[in-house]
Amino acid sequence: MNLKLFNYFTLLITVVLINVKKVFAYDEFLGNVTRPELFEITDFKVPTITIHLNDYDYSYLFNAIQCEKDTSSNFMKRNMDCYTTPWVDLNYALNRTISKKYIDKSKITEKADIELIVSVLNTKTHNITISEFENLIVTYSKFTLKEIFTYPYGLASVPSTTNFKTEDATMTFDLEGIIN
Repeated sequence: MNLKLFNYFTLLITVVLINVKKVFAYDEFLGNVTRPELFEITDFKVPTITIHLNDYDYSYLFNAIQCEKDTSSNFMKRNMDCYTTPWVDLNYALNRTISKKYIDKSKITEKADIELIVSVLNTKTHNITISEFENLIVTYSKFTLKEIFTYPYGLASVPSTTNFKTEDATMTFDLEGIIN
């Protein structure tokens, strides 16, 4: 009988101790506050959450979001920043436009343009500029620069903004001046 009673009290004490942790919300910020008090503090208040990025990360993320919109087939806006960002490889774009026959290589007659294509694709001695690339697109294809850089043609893929990562960001949380 004593063993049964001992087991019963052991179980009861264990259950009580586990549930005590659930009743109190203790952390370094709020201290030892019971849950109803915590809810009274936060009821009907909407926090202001601010994420702070350094200048490089902010411009990278802003460019990616802007380019995602501007190179969409539905929006299609000419944005030179989208064509010259670090993730755009114009040599690859030229190679793809020729391999996918967006530019018909047989129609290129200007000697300077032929030499440019050879130096970029064959000998790889030249990195094409955006003005040179645009000249080839406008002259030898039916596309404009803003059309050829849209998603379906796959010349430059915009980095994902939903999976943006940085090691140098901070965040502030303000609940009407109560919690910072």
